[in-house]
Amino acid sequence: MAAWLFPTGVTCHVLLAAALRNPTVRLRYPAACEALATDAPHLQESLAPPFRAAFADLRISSTDDLLRRAGEVTRFLPRLWQTTEDVLTRTLRSPHSECGTHLQ
Repeated sequence: MAAWLFPTGVTCHVLLAAALRNPTVRLRYPAACEALATDAPHLQESLAPPFRAAFADLRISSTDDLLRRAGEVTRFLPRLWQTTEDVLTRTLRSPHSECGTHLQ
């Protein structure tokens, strides 16, 4: 799931960065997984069934499903890029943006 979740989360990252918002929330998931694996492997094992249930809710039950979802994200990227450019343009033109004042 992390192989799909992280790149999908990057789509949020570019929008947050364009809006001058802190995007570091993306680091929380890998850090939590690492802490569980290192400090509480028994807890990680006990959480595996709900984790698999979350996959099922996302309709991901195989590698092919995961690859299909990755493809959907890839096809979404041009639209995301345009939206990011629109947000960035509005952000830089905002009178409340410190970045916008440097461009004038």
